[in-house]
Amino acid sequence: MKTFLQLFPVELKLFLREPVAIFFTLVFPFIPLLVFGTIFGNSDAIPGFRVIDIYVPAVISMVIAYVGLMGIPIAVSEYREQGVLKRFRASPLRLSHLVAAHIGVQFLLLAVSGVLLTVVSRLIFNIRLVVDPFAIALTILLCCVPIFTIGFAVVGLCKGPRTTLAAGGCVFFLMLFTSGSAIPRRQFPPWLREVTDYVPLSHVVDLMTGVWVNQPSPNQMTSIVVLIGVSLAAFAVVMLSFRWT
Repeated sequence: MKTFLQLFPVELKLFLREPVAIFFTLVFPFIPLLVFGTIFGNSDAIPGFRVIDIYVPAVISMVIAYVGLMGIPIAVSEYREQGVLKRFRASPLRLSHLVAAHIGVQFLLLAVSGVLLTVVSRLIFNIRLVVDPFAIALTILLCCVPIFTIGFAVVGLCKGPRTTLAAGGCVFFLMLFTSGSAIPRRQFPPWLREVTDYVPLSHVVDLMTGVWVNQPSPNQMTSIVVLIGVSLAAFAVVMLSFRWT
């Protein structure tokens, strides 16, 4: 824990030096929120909730996807390319401490982004809030595991930062526009909704939305099982392909 607390502020400073990462984590999510909320926000979605009321967890899912599929893979790939991981292996410090500190920073920024999105949505659109903070925090943690593991799998399968950036970007944008985090899946044609049921981020959005509106459903358990399965499969890929140097 002492090592983690020493590395955490260093990783935070390094993150704050990356304006692109800050933009996509803290600024970009407000663009679809404000645009979509202004145009379609007052439409009825499910009984008792408007579209904007249930769009906030979808946007938070978008941030989870960016952090897991772009932020973490690019940073870890650059560390490997620059020899940072190799030097860590030669020091008394453990590589797990560095990875834990970096993931901790990402969780902090994710929490800040989620709080800001909720507060701004409440002030501008007067969204209805019935969510249990503990339940949504636990759900976010559960949803981060498969997405972050996929991110590490991308690093393992790619050789350098440029390849990692291209691969992570493809996976991120593919999931972004097919999961309901950018465009609600209820607006998809039936055949596309069936296809996108196989997108892991779709289950993240569905699970987050269900917990957000405090309306448990059998589909939530299906989403949990799918996300656990994705985590195990991605972890197997990481174990077989990930290189520290």
